[in-house]
Amino acid sequence: MPKGFLGRSSHTIDSKGRLNVPAKVRALLKEEFDSETLIVVPWFGRHIRLYPPEAWYAYKETLESSSAEQGLSKFQSVLFSLIDEINIDKQGRILLKQEVRRDGGVEDNEVVVSGAGDHIKVYDKVAYDVQRQEIMNTLEEQEQKLRKLNLA
Repeated sequence: MPKGFLGRSSHTIDSKGRLNVPAKVRALLKEEFDSETLIVVPWFGRHIRLYPPEAWYAYKETLESSSAEQGLSKFQSVLFSLIDEINIDKQGRILLKQEVRRDGGVEDNEVVVSGAGDHIKVYDKVAYDVQRQEIMNTLEEQEQKLRKLNLA
């Protein structure tokens, strides 16, 4: 069973738009996906998603197979137009273009890299802190939801 991407860490995007990919992410990407490539998906002002190609193509296939019936055809068209495929350089960095950062809501250089199972999310640090606090403020409600799923 794949381990998936877990945990979080704080990083800085340099003046050229480069982000150091955490060593454990690079290792997992190589070990589980035999890849040094990431599919970059700016997620509509909320964050940037980084998928290993294999995980992206599984997501893409699911989206394509149900987009028409779910009324997601326009969403799919816009989403696909925003995507980029990038390689991790020899120093373990990726280049996040300015338009990708803008479209993903990651305008500041201080970011949080967060594991999300089959992909990674890159958040603006301030936005991440706000979202985390919102979840922390509703822990009791979240736990009740988990109980309904027998996960608490």
